[in-house]
Amino acid sequence: MNSKNSFNNWLAEFLDTLDQEEQENVEKIWKEAKKTDESQNVSVSEKEKDDVFANIASQTGIDTEAKQDKPQTAEIRTLNWRWIAAAAVIIIAAGLSFLTIPVQYSASYGELTTVTLPDESTVTLNSGSSITYNRLFNFTDREVSLEGEAYFEVKNGNLPFKVHTSNAIVKVLGTSFNIRSWQDSKVPETSVLLTEGSLAFYPTKNPDESVILEPGQKSILKNFDGIPEQPFDVSKDKTLAWMNNQFAFENMPLIQIIREIERRFDLDIQVKPQEVLFDTLTIYYNQKVDAEQIVQDICQSKALNYRKINGGFIIENKR
Repeated sequence: MNSKNSFNNWLAEFLDTLDQEEQENVEKIWKEAKKTDESQNVSVSEKEKDDVFANIASQTGIDTEAKQDKPQTAEIRTLNWRWIAAAAVIIIAAGLSFLTIPVQYSASYGELTTVTLPDESTVTLNSGSSITYNRLFNFTDREVSLEGEAYFEVKNGNLPFKVHTSNAIVKVLGTSFNIRSWQDSKVPETSVLLTEGSLAFYPTKNPDESVILEPGQKSILKNFDGIPEQPFDVSKDKTLAWMNNQFAFENMPLIQIIREIERRFDLDIQVKPQEVLFDTLTIYYNQKVDAEQIVQDICQSKALNYRKINGGFIIENKR
């Protein structure tokens, strides 16, 4: 039995499991999917055909009978692409949850990761950061969710590009900007720096309270029910220092600086005097620096000691 016959048998069995309305819907989809053939200049490699068919087979049992006859790869390749396309569409129509599973990319501790989105926009993720988006990105919307810090270079498109954080939304068409929003912050906070183009920045719960940024400006939104600060000029180099393996914070609570060191260098840092964690500190290294140098400088500024442990440091009071 060849692969095409196996597919037809599976299709008949599949249709028998559906009620009349579902069968009518599938038949409509089937007719449309059959149009997807070489006459419409669909360019798909033989390997892609094999991979798609194998994926369909593993999810549906379509190749159960074919397996018994041990078909060769050449036999699978005789299957017209339109049959594979039709099967894929029917699987989606059958309600499988594949499309509801978001796509996620993360940067491990100690690493930076650059991701190219389906619309060719790029996102550079700081250590410990992640983005998620739905599998119909660039078809139904261009929306991503961010946890952490990332630099976006957004391509122009017909759909607005939106970035969701824990308490805010950034909306653009095509531009470049940096967003910082860590969920482990004591108070929900999102900060945005615009480097090129323009964007609107507003609270998730109150889109009317938006501010418009110009290149070189930054705005910060704290809490869930706050409003964004009026945009102000900042140093782009300091805000984007992390992209060049540099380190920069201005009037930042020490607890946030420690968390950034842990993520950036994949370390564990224990701070014994808890009260110092909420002291603010300004720190900037305009060249690559290692974790111990930063810890040493923090201790010197706060009259503390540190000692190395396996996988990190302990910061404690002087004896």
